[in-house]
Amino acid sequence: MKTLFTTALLALLGTGVFAQTSQGTFAVSGSVSYYNSNGNTSSLPTTISDTNRNLALRPSVGYFISDGTEAGISVGITSSLRKTIYDTGENISKNNSVTLGVYLRKYVALTEQLSLHGTGYISAGLGKTRYSNTSSADELTQNTNNYAIGLYPGLTYFATPKLGLTASFGNISFSRQSTKLLYENDDRSVSSKFDANLSFSSFGIGLSYFIAR
Repeated sequence: MKTLFTTALLALLGTGVFAQTSQGTFAVSGSVSYYNSNGNTSSLPTTISDTNRNLALRPSVGYFISDGTEAGISVGITSSLRKTIYDTGENISKNNSVTLGVYLRKYVALTEQLSLHGTGYISAGLGKTRYSNTSSADELTQNTNNYAIGLYPGLTYFATPKLGLTASFGNISFSRQSTKLLYENDDRSVSSKFDANLSFSSFGIGLSYFIAR
């Protein structure tokens, strides 16, 4: 009798876990991601130190259009800093931006409580960048528009039938950005960038709350 009860309980828990990614379920999520890189280049008589930091908050709402496939919308709030130090001074750029995007995420179950997932996304955003230099008292400000398409992997651990803990790392993306200096009549400059970073220098953690119909 005890064995039968245990088996029934495990079956019930397993059903609850898999129901989290079943068609018709809603997911309300929030994540925090951080990126940090440091580099040094020595070329006499100049030594260069380059530091990049990026912090992003991303709330999102998704809907499972089929078992294991989630489609949704997300908002990104990002703050970044780049500091380049020379022997004669330093350059600093600070950027704050807001993006709106859509995503598609596919879950593949590894165990009853752990799933691997891949997320593809398209986003567009607005931002402002400020540049300063220790050799000048002037500060330049740029408005930016950016567009991106990308893909990143992750893992979700289903701690309870309604709560998932998510970890993601790396990113493969293509982005396009246009910038224009404030108070200037110059045309906008446009740049494109392809990024393939699958290292743990870029990682994110998040929580998801699943609402089944």
